[in-house]
Amino acid sequence: MLDLLVTPNAAYVVLMLAIFAIITAILAPGTGLLEIVALALLTVAGYQMLQLPLNLWALIIIAAGGVPLYLAVRRRGQRLWPGIAVMLLFVGSALLFRNPQGGAFGVQFAVVVVVTALEGSFIWFIMEKTIETLFASPVHDLSTLIGQVGEARTDIGLDGSVYVGGELWSARSKTTIQAGTPVKVVGRDGFYLLVEAISPDEAP
Repeated sequence: MLDLLVTPNAAYVVLMLAIFAIITAILAPGTGLLEIVALALLTVAGYQMLQLPLNLWALIIIAAGGVPLYLAVRRRGQRLWPGIAVMLLFVGSALLFRNPQGGAFGVQFAVVVVVTALEGSFIWFIMEKTIETLFASPVHDLSTLIGQVGEARTDIGLDGSVYVGGELWSARSKTTIQAGTPVKVVGRDGFYLLVEAISPDEAP
């Protein structure tokens, strides 16, 4: 069974799965399950690398893939970086393993194409979506509503509802505001908007 794992093709696939788990764990940390899976895959990949002849210079290419990965997370709008990161990681890993029977490269080209097409595109997609989420403005950031004008839909005191920015929000006021009164958002209190009544002339 171990002999089947100790081949350049198998080692390449395991290493790429480990890289996938590592990237996913970095971009979407959570229960720790991904970290455990990544560690297990790295352990297997490490064993394979110890048993196989390697092109150690390819490790430089793999390490270089971390630079565009870092830039992709740090620099908003630079969509080229995820693609470069995936390319370097996959190319470096494919060139890492030598042929045990002789030859500079041991991973079959067809294996590289299939793994790159499937796993590479999936990694790039996850990186893109995660980075978009990191830099996206919160959908329900109440602070962005401060200063906007709306209308009280219910009587407002310690609790009530206002229509602001095209949506219905929970609101509070220091003074009682009657339903239908134009209001202005002056602050927030947790998930509540703090509002004040304004004259109809001030309403847009």
